[in-house]
Amino acid sequence: MPGQKKQSPFLLDDIPLKNIIELAPAILLMYYDHKCIYANKQATAITGYSLNEISEMHLWDFAHPDFKTQIAEAAENFYQGKIDDISVLIKILTKEGKEKWIDGHMERIAYGKSTAALIIGVDVSEMVEARLISLHNEIRLQSILDTIPSPMFYKDKEGLYTGCNNAFSAFLGLTKEKIIGKNVFDITPANLAAIYKKKDEELFRNKSQQIYEAQVRHSDKTYHDVIFHKSALTDSEGKITGLVGILHDVTESRKTEQALRESELFLKTLIYSINEGVFVLDSSFNIIIWNSSCVRLTGIPEKMIIGKQPFSFFPFIKDNIIMLEKALSGEIVHTDDIRFEIPEAGKSGWLTAVFQPHRNAKNETVGIIGIFYDITARKLSEQHIIQSEEKFRNIFNASSDAIFITDLAGYLLEINESTFRFLSMEKKELQKKSIYELFPAFYETTIDYYLDGINELEEQHFEADIITRADEKRFIEITGRNIHFLGNKAILHICRDITDRKMIEAKILTTIIETEEKERRSFSEDLHDELGPFLSGIKLYLNSLGDAQLPNEQRTQLVNYLKEMVDEAIDKTRTISNKLMPSVLIDYGLIKALESFAVKIEATNFIKIKIDPGDPSARYPKTVEVILYRTLIELINNTIKHADAKNINIAIRLKKKQLLISYRDDGRGFNLGEVLKSNSGMGVRNMLNRIRSIHGKYDFESTPKKGMKITFTIDLYFV
Repeated sequence: MPGQKKQSPFLLDDIPLKNIIELAPAILLMYYDHKCIYANKQATAITGYSLNEISEMHLWDFAHPDFKTQIAEAAENFYQGKIDDISVLIKILTKEGKEKWIDGHMERIAYGKSTAALIIGVDVSEMVEARLISLHNEIRLQSILDTIPSPMFYKDKEGLYTGCNNAFSAFLGLTKEKIIGKNVFDITPANLAAIYKKKDEELFRNKSQQIYEAQVRHSDKTYHDVIFHKSALTDSEGKITGLVGILHDVTESRKTEQALRESELFLKTLIYSINEGVFVLDSSFNIIIWNSSCVRLTGIPEKMIIGKQPFSFFPFIKDNIIMLEKALSGEIVHTDDIRFEIPEAGKSGWLTAVFQPHRNAKNETVGIIGIFYDITARKLSEQHIIQSEEKFRNIFNASSDAIFITDLAGYLLEINESTFRFLSMEKKELQKKSIYELFPAFYETTIDYYLDGINELEEQHFEADIITRADEKRFIEITGRNIHFLGNKAILHICRDITDRKMIEAKILTTIIETEEKERRSFSEDLHDELGPFLSGIKLYLNSLGDAQLPNEQRTQLVNYLKEMVDEAIDKTRTISNKLMPSVLIDYGLIKALESFAVKIEATNFIKIKIDPGDPSARYPKTVEVILYRTLIELINNTIKHADAKNINIAIRLKKKQLLISYRDDGRGFNLGEVLKSNSGMGVRNMLNRIRSIHGKYDFESTPKKGMKITFTIDLYFV
């Protein structure tokens, strides 16, 4: 019971016993009333403190800082009689600051008429450090095993799992706690567990390594094909202590092997069914495969040629044996068109061949794959084309229209004589050029749509202008359509000079526009000059009207009401007038009108409009200013309605006789080609037609989510 005295098993004045205590390999300390009254020599040897120093030290003064609180609390409980003995493993600090592990025991003993504390401590530092190192090595080994992607496990000789890595745990879908200490029957289906147990017993009997294939139930509840690699574990005396095993999941490789077998069968079936003649030579040039198309093409049956070299059947191969040698060295070799005759089989015609290396799974060249292409029909067709080409050229060159043929990308293939005269160029200047090089750079987008339209609709048109060698500007209309030229798809382009027609159209359109704008201006002046003063006069008149019978209050209310109506009519009159023909556009020009409109839009805080006018005071032909104003206003409205933009930038520059207008926003962008083809593109088409009416061209750029840019180029020479 706590507080009960125990008789001391020794007396310090017993000289033989004292000598034994002094020679004991353990620390012996005796504390009475919190003071050390005895310490043996081993206490000084282990702690490094002298006997005098120890006599002045409390028990917890020896402890490492991590253990001071624990020792102080235990000592206090002991002195208070709460406990009579205690055993603990603690860490101390020697006088030199060295850490040591002590397996200590403190017990209450009788001392005179009272009790004292006897402390016995054994230095177990080496044992503890060895265990810590062993534990560290076990943790490090387990960490290494857990990084291995292949599932691994350990068993003892009784068949119980003693360890595994993370991959094994994940493969089975079980935690390590549910695996370690269990046998195969605990964690796998019985039919599979019986197989594993039988194999384990064989391994223990043979004391060697073991490799076999079996199925394992995977964490996804499916059964995987697995190769087991197992090895017996023995102790220093060669006795079996257990086993270690590694799993290699070969499920996918087995599927791949099956797929390869099916693929080989498919390829063989394919080789013997395709129209091209396919044959295979081994490294000695003996034929080992000769498909049915080879038989059909040459008339030589398979059994007649298998195992033989092709030279006696095809002299052209013997004459060009270097082709086979190149293929055997790794090259792909194409032959020219070859005329062949096999009198024995009654076969003749034209063919071309390809020889390429035949490689095995190790990428080693083991033979040659050859392919015969029957081109007899093509050769006959080419001869027919050659015969008809002269007729075509006579018609082609006799045309008075400029005609040229390009490939689908726009590169010139053929040009008639009228084209040279039309462009004032020589034949050598047009060789290897594309249609893009015949026109100024700003037509690039237009030509893109033109070529794309031909590919989709088979026929397309566009208009352009060119500068001749005589420095004359001419307008042309180009019509393109799909044709077949020399066996390939191509585009036939016919060019006509429409300069006179364009000049007449421009005059007509200009007249119409001027007339329309004149009428609008007249209507605007009528509204402003006649309706406004008239309504103002009514306002003055009504102000002076008065009915003597009406109360003053009603008269005042009526007059105020009529004032509001008249004010509203005046405001609406001005609004209508400005919509029909902004006075600022007529009085101050395009730039001021745009700036005035921009100020009104920016007042909504919805979008910012930046205008870079170049020359702020510049004025341009009235028709040009009106059309550009309406076009840019429409673009701004479209940006606000559809683009979800935050900024609009407009730049205007005059270079010689060309007026350049750049419009850019940072909205969502759109595909101009798709818009022009859709029903919703009528407004855009009308806008572009107005630009053309003043001899303008446009270049459009747009990237989804990065806004759009359109540039107008107005040739003021014709305006």
